[in-house]
Amino acid sequence: MPKTLLLIVIICFILTGLIQLRIDRQYCGREKLVEELMYFPSGKFIHGIACGYDELLADWVWLRAIQYYGGHRRTDMRFDYLGHILDILTDLDPKFIHAYTFGALLLTDDVGTPDRGLALLAKGAAQNPSAWEIPFIAGFINYVFLKNYEDACTHFVISGSISDSPDFTRRFAAFVCAKKGDIDLSIELWTTIYTTSKNKIEIETALRNIKKLTVSKLGQVLEKFFASYKRFPTNLRELVYAGFLNKIPVAPDGGKYYISGNKIKCTTLKDERIP
Repeated sequence: MPKTLLLIVIICFILTGLIQLRIDRQYCGREKLVEELMYFPSGKFIHGIACGYDELLADWVWLRAIQYYGGHRRTDMRFDYLGHILDILTDLDPKFIHAYTFGALLLTDDVGTPDRGLALLAKGAAQNPSAWEIPFIAGFINYVFLKNYEDACTHFVISGSISDSPDFTRRFAAFVCAKKGDIDLSIELWTTIYTTSKNKIEIETALRNIKKLTVSKLGQVLEKFFASYKRFPTNLRELVYAGFLNKIPVAPDGGKYYISGNKIKCTTLKDERIP
């Protein structure tokens, strides 16, 4: 192993140990949230000492990002430094497309900062103009989270116009531009990510939103039934028989939707927090 590579590996292990010790002390002692990433210098600084091993360090930072996200997801749901980690990661490896797209969804959905998610995507688009995934996710965030349908259309059109982009990018572009604000498209967008992603956390996020959007859609149908009959149906089959629903939907994980206390529920919807 070259001496320079060995030095980089040793630095990574030292930094990992310091950061893990800091995190362990925080969680075990139930202390106030501290700046776990005080040991991380800027991405440009790391790039300067990487000596050509930027991608190796980027892989290490990616693992730290997943650990950081998972740790806070299980505990306090605070991701104060996730954006900083993603900036370091994309400084080291500007071609890491998934870091931009997945990172932007986390910053938007979990952290609640869609502006930072879009900024990360803009950074990625500047470095990777031929990556259709980046404008597609930008369109997705604008459509689903910000309800900014004009910008959503723009980004979907850009995504669909890139060479080798899949057919569904153009389908979304046409549909969004023609029919803005449709909850069905939001479900379809999340379903596309659910069925195409290979990232476990991304799949879980998509599934959670599919079910919550479907519950919301069925709730609207429930209100229409009540407005017509001055009572709530006893089950979803009544909505089908009355012509308010074409068929009873089933969640991608097999969850069943049902009526309970005049509200729509899903048997597999565990997390009741609305993004």
